[in-house]
Amino acid sequence: HDYKLADDAGPSISSFSEDKINSLIAERLQYKLNGEYSSADAIYEELFENNVVIYDKKQVWRADGQTFSDDNGGQQQPRRSRGQYVKSEYSSPIEDEELIQKLLDER
Repeated sequence: HDYKLADDAGPSISSFSEDKINSLIAERLQYKLNGEYSSADAIYEELFENNVVIYDKKQVWRADGQTFSDDNGGQQQPRRSRGQYVKSEYSSPIEDEELIQKLLDER
């Protein structure tokens, strides 16, 4: 694969070795090429759960607990599975979290 460790990445906090991360990224890309998107997404989630964030647009990854800035200066947030709603520590207070979950489930 042609993904590389981001130039501005700090020390890794992942339990995965760099070799394991690169192996999983290669496997994920192969699944994507074969149209097996569920399997590719499962690997993405496994990496994310182990503190590895991938930025496909720039073909870079990091394992330092940080996200990437997008081209507009904002934070590019990692995808999350469509499971239970989990409010970010940066979110404003929400009146009706059940409504949020219902909308996510319909999506």
